[in-house]
Amino acid sequence: MPPIGELPLDATRAVRLYSEGDGLRIVIVSNGVEGLTMTVADRSPDTIQRIAKVVREITLRQAAPPPPPVPVVLRDPIAYGKEAASTHKHFLGAYTIRRTDRGTIVDPSPDGRTTGTCDRCGVSISNVYVFTDPKAGTRMHVGIDCAAKMGVPAEELRRARRYFSDVAQEHERTKRRASAEAARAAEAAERAARLSANAALVEELSMMRNHPAVTAWEVEQIDRAVATVASEGPVWLEEDVSERMERMRDRLAAIRDRISLCETSGLVAGDKSGAIKGEFRVYRKPIVYEPFRYGGAPTYVNFLTDDAGNAFVYKGTKGAAFGSRIRATFSVGEADVRDGLTSTKLYRPRKATIADTAQGEQGPEGEWIAFDEPREVWREW
Repeated sequence: MPPIGELPLDATRAVRLYSEGDGLRIVIVSNGVEGLTMTVADRSPDTIQRIAKVVREITLRQAAPPPPPVPVVLRDPIAYGKEAASTHKHFLGAYTIRRTDRGTIVDPSPDGRTTGTCDRCGVSISNVYVFTDPKAGTRMHVGIDCAAKMGVPAEELRRARRYFSDVAQEHERTKRRASAEAARAAEAAERAARLSANAALVEELSMMRNHPAVTAWEVEQIDRAVATVASEGPVWLEEDVSERMERMRDRLAAIRDRISLCETSGLVAGDKSGAIKGEFRVYRKPIVYEPFRYGGAPTYVNFLTDDAGNAFVYKGTKGAAFGSRIRATFSVGEADVRDGLTSTKLYRPRKATIADTAQGEQGPEGEWIAFDEPREVWREW
């Protein structure tokens, strides 16, 4: 059914009237689309005018801009005077104002405000303490004497009194930590530089450490050597070394030899008589077993090798120092397999001599004749 009339409200909205029996059906139209609908029983001209007036008022109210926001007036966060000071009992922090020849130096304030005047009494101050009133949201900058008169709790007042000493101590701790960190960083850089400068040696030690036949004791010695390279350098390779470095040098040489022998050594068979004759080198320090009873001789476990890369073990009453060379005939025994190394056991040394260094010799008449240089001599072992 077509409308019997239409009342425009604005450029986009209007009210359409439809006949509904004895009354009217009223439809709100927006951009040509019908929306809200209402029905009235009276279709007199006065009723239609009243409806149009009400719809216009609603439309104007909806289109009106929102009221401007009510401005918020912030309260001054700073309080002044003795009466106000009685409620400021929470210590926030402190700062210092220092006057020097180059001008005034002001430390950062805990609330961003700085002043050289006490908010309680108005006296000039250089050490400024900030107290707050949490309920009022206000703060006061005062001197320590006024702080003691404000009824501040004892613990808060103690915090204020030791604030500057605590800050100084923390500053000193921070300096020490920074100095220690710088020293550690410098030391780490020096250690890295030493390791880099001795990269070939460190790589060799690493390969020894990763060998499948390496023992836990040998790993410990290699790790100590790498740590020494990092902290001091390969000082055990120098000519004049301490006893500690001399032991490290001998142990590393023994480890290097033992690991190498693991690759080459096997059971060595003797001649027809079951003997072997040759020159042997002591590749590690012997193990010494003290006698069980007084007056007995100690027992030595000597670790030997030959030029062919075979390892031997001789256990007896004769001992030889690390690096010594021995010429002898031994009886050959069974294999000794230990920690990945196959060694041949030796027994009953005969015609055994050991290399020694002589500084001189006795002449035909018993006089001592010194050599120009030390000479190697072979003596009975």
